Amino acid sequence: MYELTTLENGLRLLTVRMSHVQSASMGFFMNVGSRYESEELSGASNFIEHMVFKGTKTRSAERIADVLLGEASAA
Repeated sequence: MYELTTLENGLRLLTVRMSHVQSASMGFFMNVGSRYESEELSGASNFIEHMVFKGTKTRSAERIADVLLGEASAA
């Protein structure tokens, strides 16, 4: 059974206890994306998603991920 807890700072936690496993898993989800975009930014989330997963004409998706994660210089 899932349990929703809201902390004093507004952070919401969704937890589920699984007594048959000996590990833990975490996921982070934020209220961002096209649903939350203003008209001026309409489509920006989808554009960024495609750049990150598909790359651009001059940079591969792997290169973009490396730069975003700070594992490569931006040059």
